[in-house]
Amino acid sequence: EVKKVYQDIKFAAKDIAKGQLLVKNNFAFTSLEKYNFYWTLLRNGNEVYRGQFAMNTAPGKQQEVSLALPAEIVAVPGEYFIN
Repeated sequence: EVKKVYQDIKFAAKDIAKGQLLVKNNFAFTSLEKYNFYWTLLRNGNEVYRGQFAMNTAPGKQQEVSLALPAEIVAVPGEYFIN
């Protein structure tokens, strides 16, 4: 729990059905340009897709990112999570 509170990069869902997330950089002096972000899409607990993205968010700023969710995969009914 403490690790989550002290995280310097925060993620929030903006419009999860469209794959839109909000990424907030809480670092005081470091941009996110040297970070690569990897994500997986889980359906009913099983990995069905994975991807990655990079961004150059300035310290203390936030930026929207759109994940490339394939329509043919998310059209299948089920419970979805993004890790």
